[in-house]
Amino acid sequence: MRGAKDFYQRWRRDRRAWLSGGLVAVVADVVAYLILSAGSSMSVRSAVSSIAVGDRAATRSYIAAMYAYEQAIKGDGPADQAAAHDLVGHVRSVCPSVLAGAPPNKATEEITREADLEVQHALEQPQQKPAIALAKKIEWLSWTNRELTYYVHGFAAESRATAELVAPDICVDARAVTASGFKTIPASTTRYALQNLCASSKVEVQNSPGETGELDEIIGIMLKPYELPSESALIPRRLSKLEREKKQQVDEQSLAASESEIAKALGLPKAEPPRPLSIEPTCLTPPPR
Repeated sequence: MRGAKDFYQRWRRDRRAWLSGGLVAVVADVVAYLILSAGSSMSVRSAVSSIAVGDRAATRSYIAAMYAYEQAIKGDGPADQAAAHDLVGHVRSVCPSVLAGAPPNKATEEITREADLEVQHALEQPQQKPAIALAKKIEWLSWTNRELTYYVHGFAAESRATAELVAPDICVDARAVTASGFKTIPASTTRYALQNLCASSKVEVQNSPGETGELDEIIGIMLKPYELPSESALIPRRLSKLEREKKQQVDEQSLAASESEIAKALGLPKAEPPRPLSIEPTCLTPPPR
């Protein structure tokens, strides 16, 4: 969710927004009237009006939910780092250097993967409750654009699944690996890796209109036709390519530093990052056809 996980749109439910929504309905009525004047039936007018109002209502709800989420996580940087430091502190006090002398084999690679994933999980802890609240607000929304609905529902599912992940105790699993002579991978280690993969693999992105391929960016672009000027103040400015690259670099450096800390605390030797899992996720929801 994270990633996610960078993702990724906002607004308020006030009188002006509702009145603006009403304005869209009036415009839809005028369009329908013109169509009727050309000989179309009354059903065309009803369809145009209802589609416009329904899409606008869903858009209002999405922007409001995203705005509330952004406000809730604003300034969470120090809390993110504190959570990661707490995890490293746990290892240093409970199982320091438990993996010292680990050979470069599959068991070592998988316990290293678990350690890295737990660091990411710790960094995301301050956003867990806001992410679940966001998912609950947007997972029921729908638009006449089925692809947009699919992406929003997938974004909600990935956000919620990532936030609800429960990490195993890295010290318990690391001790089990050591006790087996670095030959056995604990079931909880494998399960946690698959849960993480599944949490971030619920949507199949096709023909992304954005530059990053991230769901929040795609959704933001697809919502443009339904947005109103009154909502612009609640929608964050999109980062430029240079700004996005700088932010990504800072985020990656922060993550790498925390991963290095926990690896050192566990006594893991310096090694290449774990290879991506070769298992295909079975939790993917196919896109609308």
